[in-house]
Amino acid sequence: MLSLRAIATTLGVGAALFIGSTALAGGPQVFTAQKCTSCHSVAAAGIEASKKPILRDLSTVGAKHDKAWLTGYLKKEIERNGKLHKKAWKGSDGELATLVGWMATLRKAPAKDDSAEKAAAEKAAADKAAAEKAAADKAAAEKAAAEKAAAEKAAAEKAAAEKAAAEKAAAEKAAADKAAAEKAAADKAAADKAAADKAAADKAAADKAAAEKAAAEKAAAEKAAARKAAANKTGDEKAAADKAAAEKAAAEKEVATEQAALEEPSDAAPATAEPEVVAEPGEPEVAAEPEEPEVAVEPVEPPAAAEPEEPEVAAAPEEPAAVAPEPTPPTAPEAPTAAASSTPSKAAESSGGCTGAGGMSPGALLALMGLLAALKMRRRDSF
Repeated sequence: MLSLRAIATTLGVGAALFIGSTALAGGPQVFTAQKCTSCHSVAAAGIEASKKPILRDLSTVGAKHDKAWLTGYLKKEIERNGKLHKKAWKGSDGELATLVGWMATLRKAPAKDDSAEKAAAEKAAADKAAAEKAAADKAAAEKAAAEKAAAEKAAAEKAAAEKAAAEKAAAEKAAADKAAAEKAAADKAAADKAAADKAAADKAAADKAAAEKAAAEKAAAEKAAARKAAANKTGDEKAAADKAAAEKAAAEKEVATEQAALEEPSDAAPATAEPEVVAEPGEPEVAAEPEEPEVAVEPVEPPAAAEPEEPEVAAAPEEPAAVAPEPTPPTAPEAPTAAASSTPSKAAESSGGCTGAGGMSPGALLALMGLLAALKMRRRDSF
């Protein structure tokens, strides 16, 4: 009789075989339903990817990985080449068990048609070459365009730089020309101003020199005129003084002559003339009158000599001629003599001490003339 343990083992194996066959039968459907064909194909099962190019064909995935690894990888719990699965599992655990059970059986790749692969490879190579050529042509065209653009840009920049340099040179030349013109104008203005200032200074100096010369000439002329006038005045004064001195000398000589004439008759006839001379009480005074010239001959004062008009008084000697015809008694001359003796001092006092030409005041000169007239009259009466 079979044991319960043997029965249970038999039942478990059968269930597992049943479940495995079911999983194998539903694996391709789950693979397609979960849209695994978006990235993979299973050529061994005739399943193609819905998009090209495919990431990987899973016809031999069971030969590399077991169910446990596949389950962990689809749940993004295990990495492959350092990366997790792109998408997380979204189905049920039963569907996952069915899928990994089927995938674990995929260990042999289907036979391939080399001609198709070769044609595909050739086509891919041709496409690649065409793409590479197109890319190369495009790169060459872009390079040529870039080089052309760069050349055009360089040419434009060069032209702009040359234009800017030319404009800068022209501006600098214009500025230099303007500065030179302004400097030349300033130099000319300075030179003109300097010349004008020099001309003005020369003219001022010439005018000043001319004025000084004119002033000097005028001063010299005035000085010469003053000297001439002084010389003329001095000459006139000297002539007047000489004339007065000559008249004075003539008058004194005439007085002396008259006195001598008066004295001679008294000596010749002492008997007759002596009493007359002695009887006159004032006679000695008359005889002393010739000393009067001492009063007239006063010290010459320099200021009085400067009066040129005084010598005209010398014309007074003409008066005695008019007075002489008047009859006077013999004793009458004594009164004029006394008056005449006092007249010079009074005249001198009235004249303020001024003297005429020759050092004699006009009053003294008049007194001398009066004395001379009295002597003449006395002499005439004595005869």
